[in-house]
Amino acid sequence: MLALAIIVAGGVLRLPFEQARTRDLQQRGILEPPLSASLRDELGQSFFIAVLGGFRSVVASLVELKTIRPWQERQWGLVDEYYAICNKLQPREWHYWDLRAWHAGFNAADNYQYESVRSPAVKTMKSRQAFVKAIGLIEEGLRYNPKVYQLYERLRLLHTSELNPEPDFLAASRACEMGATCPGAPPYLRRFAAYHLADVPGRELEAWRRLMDLYRSEDPMDRSPSVGLRLAVLEPTVTKLDPSAMLPVEIAPHAVRMRAIWKANREKAQMQRVQIGSPVQGGH
Repeated sequence: MLALAIIVAGGVLRLPFEQARTRDLQQRGILEPPLSASLRDELGQSFFIAVLGGFRSVVASLVELKTIRPWQERQWGLVDEYYAICNKLQPREWHYWDLRAWHAGFNAADNYQYESVRSPAVKTMKSRQAFVKAIGLIEEGLRYNPKVYQLYERLRLLHTSELNPEPDFLAASRACEMGATCPGAPPYLRRFAAYHLADVPGRELEAWRRLMDLYRSEDPMDRSPSVGLRLAVLEPTVTKLDPSAMLPVEIAPHAVRMRAIWKANREKAQMQRVQIGSPVQGGH
């Protein structure tokens, strides 16, 4: 009895340290999170046994293959269920989060607009729900994969998509800034951070300064036509805030024409958003 008491007491004393160690290993990506009790029913006995045997990644790949048919048949709920299982099995495999959000925010949200059996109000509601879900999925995926620039890029696209009736350009700019710090991130994310900031009311002067830094860069990619275009668009607003602000001499002669092109493109994009977001219009 004394020996048993010593063993139990030792186990109780070690438990907090073991739990803290387990959490640390999970946060560092060395140890996968524990399997949920519901996963057995979702996977079936054969797949669940394979997971317990250490074949998580193999089972996740097989489950992903099962999404092909419901994807083709536009059964978006079933597609999401399969990818949810993949996320539970391999939360640190970023492409499962990315594809799951892509199906929800682009494929499903767009498809709902064309369903003839639903009323315009229902189509709009379902499309918005799918879009909000997609953004939430990427944000959840980033908690497991905070250094994957592809997820930040997907988040940027979701926040600025024409399918999004309520775009958030500040969130898109911040996503680009975070993505640009990740290993292997493409240089264009820095430029897009400035582009999207230029679309945020009240942040024009900050965006102007970032764009001018890009334009003065020795990297020819940073002096892309898109940088010059946004400088031309910002110029009327920025000069009211800072009279000393001046367009580069190469851009100034073409500024009026560039602003007209920009305005026409923006009006077209806004019309699409109004149509998607309107319960009266329905499709786009």
